Amino acid sequence: MGRISVNKSNRAKFRTEFYERIDKGGITPRDAVKALRKISGLTQEQFASTVNISPLTLKSIERGAANPTQATLERILSIGDLVLTVGRRRTEGS
Repeated sequence: MGRISVNKSNRAKFRTEFYERIDKGGITPRDAVKALRKISGLTQEQFASTVNISPLTLKSIERGAANPTQATLERILSIGDLVLTVGRRRTEGS
């Protein structure tokens, strides 16, 4: 899988797509973490340092292999001025 160049234009595009997905209710915490890091343009190590978690923890969250605490998710999401909420699942026709 090739990497997408993370320039300012691409980050703006990722940000717009990310907020559209949030508005539709179609994003998981794992996807939100990955998207926020991509938008930031930081490496996993840099992003982990910014949100005060270990790089290994961030990598595990991004792979879906971790079970982060609410406090950890809130700290990460705050970078994008987001909050962790509970919502009803959307199903076809609703």
